[in-house]
Amino acid sequence: MGGSGLSSDTVELQEVANVVDSLHKTPEYIKEGFPIIRVTDIKGGYLDLSQTLRVSYEVYEEFSKKYKPHAGDILVSRVGSYGNFSFVNFDSPFCLGQNTAIIVPKNVDNKFLYFWLTSSSVKQQIEQRVVGSTQKTLSLKNIKELRVPNLSLEDQRSISNVLSKLDENIELNKIMIHNMEEIAHALFKRWIVDFEFPNDNGEPYKSSGGETVWSDELAAEVPIEWEVKRLDDLIESISQTYKFTENQVIFLNTSDILDGEVLHEDYSYPSILPGQAKKRIYTGDILYSEIRPANKRFAYIDFDAQEYVVSTKLMVLRSKSIVDSIIIYYFLTSKTIVDFLQTLAESRSGTFPQITFQQLKLISIAIPPADLLNEFACTLRSIYTKIQNNRKENKFLSQIRDTLLPKLMSGEIRIPVEHEYILDADLPMVAETSANYISNT
Repeated sequence: MGGSGLSSDTVELQEVANVVDSLHKTPEYIKEGFPIIRVTDIKGGYLDLSQTLRVSYEVYEEFSKKYKPHAGDILVSRVGSYGNFSFVNFDSPFCLGQNTAIIVPKNVDNKFLYFWLTSSSVKQQIEQRVVGSTQKTLSLKNIKELRVPNLSLEDQRSISNVLSKLDENIELNKIMIHNMEEIAHALFKRWIVDFEFPNDNGEPYKSSGGETVWSDELAAEVPIEWEVKRLDDLIESISQTYKFTENQVIFLNTSDILDGEVLHEDYSYPSILPGQAKKRIYTGDILYSEIRPANKRFAYIDFDAQEYVVSTKLMVLRSKSIVDSIIIYYFLTSKTIVDFLQTLAESRSGTFPQITFQQLKLISIAIPPADLLNEFACTLRSIYTKIQNNRKENKFLSQIRDTLLPKLMSGEIRIPVEHEYILDADLPMVAETSANYISNT
């Protein structure tokens, strides 16, 4: 990639990287096998194979005929949740599913290219190029024609070294978030499902011989003094219409929430919102997509949501104050319930696998006495607060990274050679400087 110094020239992506399309077909999935990457697996950051679907060796070979991915490659989603990028930092085998593509850098620094592709400048380019009214699509041609800065390799590496340190901290936070989510779900299962909450002696209740009674609703033994309730005793589905003014609002569609996280805070004018932008939400509400529960399009609202309006395709579930909504949230997002709801959705005839509140409300849950219930809710809420704090920190670090990128490329911020490799100890200074800049713009 030519150019000397921090040039403002640009070239097309296809001049510095190969862009390889995926096969346009849906394979047969199996329980164990080779990972296949779908649009929903491309979420930004490093590619994660832990939640991917699997295919046989024969399917893997067929779908890898054009190209076998390697460390340093970049994946991009093309349809639906289009324009998301993930960086491959390993050499384990996997293949691409439909509606994805892979970018193979040639004469360009891999990490620099990844940082540029995830920048606001490229997001703007993508929005100008996508086509389709029902389901927007980013074509292979449009990906190849994305403009990339024509910087020297030396400058690219200097920039990527700085931004990589921020990215490493973001990835570390993601690992911590994942681990805390695992802990919360494991704790929920141990207390509410397996009934191994601590007894008066601090020992696991059920395995220590705790007294139980039979529950016809759950077809299982439950601890004495516990109540079994249906979800319609505990929550209601809310369809309160948002009253628009001329002020901008934040619209959340099903694609804007994922596995507990709200993915954006972008404002829009009501006049340009789609027809399904109708529902009002409040702090403590649970958002749960009616379509394909296995895609994990759900979130817990723990913030002031007066400027938010959500899609009619999202159920807004609100606690009736009998049980803390955080407990209901972890119940509805547990693997057992998600798998059960996905089975219900797939049994429904229609365009998409879909569930309704009428099905959801019939599910039963065992509820402990008030003191134990409050203790457990406090424990879960404490973990959830830590998760959200890490997510907020990641948003801040991402904002710093995205602010630094254009300034580093324009030469407004120069990196002395001796500081090309920023140490972790330097990050607070970088963060403070960038935060001051952000607050003044």
